[in-house]
Amino acid sequence: MSMSPRALIVDTNAERASALQQLLTSSGFDVLRAAEVAEAVALLGSTGVDVVLAALRDTESQARLQSAMDTAWLIVCCDAKRWVEWIERASGSYDVLPFDAAPARVLHAVDRAVREVGHVRELAQLRARHAPSVDAMLVGRSSAMAQLRELIGRAAASQRTVLVTGEAGVGKDLVARLVHELSPRAARPFVGIRCADVDAAALEEELFGVDRSVLRSGRTGLFETAGGGTIVLDECDALTPALRARVAQAIVERTATRVGGQMPVSLDVRVVLTTRGAWDDSLPGVSVLPIAIPALRDRRSDIPLLVQHFRARITREQGSEPRALAPDALMSLLAQQWPGNVRELEHRVQRDAAGGADVAAPSRAGGPMAASIPADARMTLDELERKYIEHVLAQEGGNQSRAAERLGIDRRTLYRKLKEYRV
Repeated sequence: MSMSPRALIVDTNAERASALQQLLTSSGFDVLRAAEVAEAVALLGSTGVDVVLAALRDTESQARLQSAMDTAWLIVCCDAKRWVEWIERASGSYDVLPFDAAPARVLHAVDRAVREVGHVRELAQLRARHAPSVDAMLVGRSSAMAQLRELIGRAAASQRTVLVTGEAGVGKDLVARLVHELSPRAARPFVGIRCADVDAAALEEELFGVDRSVLRSGRTGLFETAGGGTIVLDECDALTPALRARVAQAIVERTATRVGGQMPVSLDVRVVLTTRGAWDDSLPGVSVLPIAIPALRDRRSDIPLLVQHFRARITREQGSEPRALAPDALMSLLAQQWPGNVRELEHRVQRDAAGGADVAAPSRAGGPMAASIPADARMTLDELERKYIEHVLAQEGGNQSRAAERLGIDRRTLYRKLKEYRV
């Protein structure tokens, strides 16, 4: 994989594009080219790019490009007359250069863009790894959770539309909020709506508002209410084809008309979509950044930490510690499938703490593993983890690949833990 900064040139003028490609290549850039915006959008959706240099004819093309960009910086190249128009509109993550700009000026702008993009990405990733809000909302040390943090950091640094997928109870709402809170939009509004709870006509009015010609006082939609911030469309697969087209148009063009209106309203909003399953029929013309949240059964090694986290929260809220949880009961929790994921585990811990179940009694699901631990034993999380790793390895006949998959960690992490615990 190339470590050189990557630039994408978008220009229908092959001669001009070739000259620019030669300039950038000789300066150490990995260069891609696209003749049309549609081709550029496809490339942006499939490969990482640091800076885009585009000869654009209109602001609609600029908006379409930026809706598909991750953290890349856009440099608009245009003639002298249009250059003035672009400068008047220029703000945020793009610059404007005339076609006849000197090579030194072009390289200066590109180098600046690469530095800015690097800073944004680095800051977002640091926040995703170390921010207190992340540790409080994303509990777990498994490789799956580490990867999730990386994706959230990448999404937070980007302006692209984000698609969060995962089973019920995995925490899609938490991930959507973290994408917002770790982004430059954190100080602006964060609003959301469950698309499945509202019929199509009412949902359109909620999202885009109602014009005064229809409703005397008019009505502001959520796309406007979330100005500068983030809007979450929960259960987005419930959107009708017509509404998907409306939402896509709003994202790409950054404008929308209220229901019954004629005049478009300017929009500045990041869209986060959530759904329980894969959403193949996505928004037309919109490139999404996907974040898939793992099921709890695929990261079982995080269960002891989650139990500890939920019990600590109960202690803070009630002012007293819940009754002790015996190791055999925790082993029982590790062995279950958890179709309701983290939410189901949280409810179970709350119920047990309130005395709704005999937490000290071995569960049938625990089997020999639970029975091998004395009921009055007191073990650290590391000791419980070692015991569970030994149990899973035994069940898998010593096969480390299958054991790692079942534990929800990669094989390298399992090997490190085996060495650490001298198993």
